[in-house]
Amino acid sequence: MTLFTLAIFLAGTWALVIYVSGALRNDMERLLARQQFSFASFMAADADRELNERLLSLGRTAGLLSPKEIHDPAALASFLEERPVLVVQFNAGVSVVGTDGKIIAGTPGSGRLGLSYAGLDTVDAALKGGRSTIGQPVRDQTLDTPMFSMAVPIRGETSEVIGALVGFTDLSRESFLDQITGRYYGRTGYFLLVSEASRMVVSTTGRERVLTPLSPPGSNALFDRFAEGFDETGIAIDVTGAEIMASARRVPSARWFIVAALPADEAFEAIRDMRHLMFGSALVLTILAAALTSWMLRRELEPMLTAIRTLTTLSTRDEPPLPLPVPRSYEIGRLIEGFNRLLETLAQRERALRESEARFRALDDASFGGIAIHDRGRIVDCNRGLSTLTGYPIEELIGMDVFDLLTPESRESFADYVESRIDHRRHDALGVRKDGTRFHLSLSSKDIPYRGQVLRVFEFRDITERKQMEELVRQQALHDSLTQLPNRRLLADRLGQAMAASKRSGTYGALLFLDLDNFKPLNDMHGHEVGDLLLVEAASRLRSCVRESDTVARFGGDEFVVVLTSLAANEAASVLQAEAVAEKIRAVLGEPYRLKVGRNGKVDVIVKHRCTASIGIALFHDLDVTQDEVLKRADTAMYEAKDAGANEIRFHRPPDGGAQVQA
Repeated sequence: MTLFTLAIFLAGTWALVIYVSGALRNDMERLLARQQFSFASFMAADADRELNERLLSLGRTAGLLSPKEIHDPAALASFLEERPVLVVQFNAGVSVVGTDGKIIAGTPGSGRLGLSYAGLDTVDAALKGGRSTIGQPVRDQTLDTPMFSMAVPIRGETSEVIGALVGFTDLSRESFLDQITGRYYGRTGYFLLVSEASRMVVSTTGRERVLTPLSPPGSNALFDRFAEGFDETGIAIDVTGAEIMASARRVPSARWFIVAALPADEAFEAIRDMRHLMFGSALVLTILAAALTSWMLRRELEPMLTAIRTLTTLSTRDEPPLPLPVPRSYEIGRLIEGFNRLLETLAQRERALRESEARFRALDDASFGGIAIHDRGRIVDCNRGLSTLTGYPIEELIGMDVFDLLTPESRESFADYVESRIDHRRHDALGVRKDGTRFHLSLSSKDIPYRGQVLRVFEFRDITERKQMEELVRQQALHDSLTQLPNRRLLADRLGQAMAASKRSGTYGALLFLDLDNFKPLNDMHGHEVGDLLLVEAASRLRSCVRESDTVARFGGDEFVVVLTSLAANEAASVLQAEAVAEKIRAVLGEPYRLKVGRNGKVDVIVKHRCTASIGIALFHDLDVTQDEVLKRADTAMYEAKDAGANEIRFHRPPDGGAQVQA
């Protein structure tokens, strides 16, 4: 009993150490995150204040300029020279820009006199919109240097914009931004000042990453959230592959945000030292308590050693324990009687546990999919099938969130499914393995009793092959097997969508009906194999002539259909647009074909052939007309092109000779 009490004491001590160290770690991590976020907020406010001071300085200076000085470059230069504070505030100089975007005058050393900055975001905002703005970082194409600018409008006597005052900051040289981001955060941490719109680095510690992209979208979830406008702190992997704690805070005046980043090794150094100290102290306490207790037991409880040795012998046998002999000692005798009752109970529980475990493992091994038991966001148990399915070892799966096994786009619908708590209903989702490969999943769930709780068990089944087969069937049902273009069924759907969109938007659409000229002689001379090669090449050329929003379909044989959407709202302009596309198609299809024909056991043969196309065009608009009528009109126009000698383009003409049948 003393040993049992000691074990409880030590277990409680270690449990307390583990819990306290974990709680302290979490608290310290939250404290570090708050401190870092506060520091990032301070730096962002500092950057915002510096930017606003410079913008205000430009505005005050611009307010002192008169229309007369604007037209006198010498007076402007003298005016700017009298204000050396601008040179201090803008390391690349300050310039006055005329309404044409050209620099009229500038501070000494600006080097931009006579250059045009029309098109620069800040200059355009000041001249065209009359707004004072802070620009995004760009590379000055004239001076080949990274820079950003601020501009304020210069107004005349009637408040009209007569020019702009622009301040330039060269990011490759020391500037006021270095006062904010130039220092190191901690020993090895750093700062990034990033443009929210372009994701380009404006300023950074050491200036090595100036005007480089933050990270490609999708490669760093935390930085993506920063760029989307979220001010928060999190853990991420930076471009060097190091784990960092990063905090972001907006700089509202410039649509920038500042990132304070600290390597995780440095950020959590104090936490690691604290945990080492706690675990070391607990280990010393454990050794000391065990030594003192052992000495006390051997001195004071010698009568119990015999019973303990007997129990030790029984514990090494792989068989139900036998009752212990009861000594004459009253106290120890009562203790041994209690042990005997405990042994009987343990034997019963051991048998029940082995039977239960055998049933569970049999079901586990017989499962055709993965099984995971889920408790408040974490996997507490799983089978080997889930490891095989996902590529994660079982040791890694334990403690993971079920959501981590799904792609981000599948998690919202899966959360709704989990919330519904409907037993056995299957849910399809997209899973992701440890190596990053994706696969289709079918899931079902049910609440089960587990270790004294009611937890949710999920069954995962890989249905990738079934999904691929369904996609293949859908592809074959809607696409031509030779050219992989949409077939008539898919064409009907696309044409219906195009006609509905035309009716909503009030713009014209067009349907082009094409028939290949001089195709039959190729088939007759070289066979259908060569004819198929030409049809595949013609389909490829057709796709290259239209937009992604347009549709190219094989109607049958050597006939093709092209659906053009979102043409002009004016009929005449739409005719010209449709005719331009048709001319492009006619020219591309009319280029010579070089068809490589393989012969069994022989050298491949190159068949040269020239094949033009006759094209009929029918416009459709917002009037009530059927798809069949549009196809019929285009087909009629195509035959008119054939009758005209082939390799021609014809529009469908109304009976009264007008320019176009209204559809």
